[in-house]
Amino acid sequence: MVRQIEEHLSVGVVIPVYNVADYIERSVRSVMCQTYPAVECFIVDDASTDCSVGLCKKLIENYDGPTRFTILQHESHRGVSAARNTGTNAVRADYIYYLDSDDEMTADCLAKLVKPALDDSSLEMVLGDFMIDRVDGSGGHSVRRSNSMLNTPDVLHSREEIRAWFYARGMERSANLWNKLLKLSFVKDNSLFCREGVIYEDQLWSFYMMRCICSAAFVKEITYIYYRRPYSIMTGTANADKQQFIGEVFKEVAENLIPGQYVEEAVSFSRFFCRHAIKAPDDERFASAYEGFCRGLSDSRHCFALLRLKLMRRLSRNTAGRKIFRFFCEISDLMLMLRRIMLKRVGRNRLIDWSPPL
Repeated sequence: MVRQIEEHLSVGVVIPVYNVADYIERSVRSVMCQTYPAVECFIVDDASTDCSVGLCKKLIENYDGPTRFTILQHESHRGVSAARNTGTNAVRADYIYYLDSDDEMTADCLAKLVKPALDDSSLEMVLGDFMIDRVDGSGGHSVRRSNSMLNTPDVLHSREEIRAWFYARGMERSANLWNKLLKLSFVKDNSLFCREGVIYEDQLWSFYMMRCICSAAFVKEITYIYYRRPYSIMTGTANADKQQFIGEVFKEVAENLIPGQYVEEAVSFSRFFCRHAIKAPDDERFASAYEGFCRGLSDSRHCFALLRLKLMRRLSRNTAGRKIFRFFCEISDLMLMLRRIMLKRVGRNRLIDWSPPL
């Protein structure tokens, strides 16, 4: 039975903040503009050295609305994962929602995401669609809708169905924490906290989350605007450091694969692993991850994924081989782009059973 709207589910919004004075007002204002009333927002300052927190305090002082704001502060800079974890521990609401400090929610974001949970209290996660607003280093600007909702149903009620959706070959699913309404008890009961000290922590979090989630709903309307800007944590980190961190993530994923079980995650992660490992053939993290993925893909039904893995390893031994492998990856990316165009033309929710080879 559908609950009456007066029986609001409470939502705790967590915003990790570190030196984002140019963007934080946009993010906080988007929380203040929410049409859904039962919201508390935790702004977690990770020892910022600019005026980010001062701007937040000024906005809160001049705000007259239903959302309650709390500012939590770290004594030293510990990273975005630690800030998210601090916020997670502070939330006491029914659901939790993560918002990055340089992004924004649409005004009806929480109202749209809460609606399926009001209809079905068993839902552990509700996902919305999002726009990507990209600014490059030269000032160029582009906006596009994500492809994360292609081939997506309205609701899934089993772990197997959700995993099949998330790891579907050739699909662009969002592994980010943001723009996901998560049942707080689900997060805490399964210890779904972010790994501190790494970037690409969202991918690692999603890996563990997909092993325990059993129910999810999908809102195919835009509820979030993701701003991809130069000099963010992801785009501003040196390539060598990125390789180190993604190597750590792949190593941990590979070490936790279970041969014969959850093979879809081994296939999916190994595909992305190949594209990164080809750039760092001598890194011990990638070498260790390679052995783990080989064990995870020992099932004969996935011989092609194992063949791709071994081909990458062989071609990574010299410059010419690495160029050949990257060329095939580019061809695969082109095929994937064509597939998504086909999907959009026939409808965002109609299945086309075809995916690129690499």
